[in-house]
Amino acid sequence: MRRIINPDEFWEIWDQIITENREGTVIITEGKHDLNVLRKLLIKGVIITSRTQNFWETIERILKWSKRVIILTDFDEEGEKEAEKLTHVLRQLGIEVLDSVRRGLKRALKSIRRIEELDKYVHFLMENKPFKYVEEEFVRKGIILHNVP
Repeated sequence: MRRIINPDEFWEIWDQIITENREGTVIITEGKHDLNVLRKLLIKGVIITSRTQNFWETIERILKWSKRVIILTDFDEEGEKEAEKLTHVLRQLGIEVLDSVRRGLKRALKSIRRIEELDKYVHFLMENKPFKYVEEEFVRKGIILHNVP
């Protein structure tokens, strides 16, 4: 069964991620490729990569930066397990985990399983009709898109 991509839902969630991050919410992702893609897609605030140090060092870094996090690990089995483990530990430490954002993004992306695939998805949306209106929407909001491939 082929899944239909929902660009409106994606842009709504992505706008929320950008806004949360600008307001100090930390983004957690797996590795440097994911970090680079998120930077291309206008995430300018703190991003912590969980695979560049051990689990407890990741937790320490999160505790230094924020009391709110969005976990953007991959949507494959390994990424889901990591997100679940991080969520459990962070909540025990009093960190607010915005897991509704993760669920919303996963739902909007449908078949995309890896965060590093987001740049290709966004590029597709920007280049293909009927999604060209998205660029005008970003301009209206004052978001510059020259970083998108």
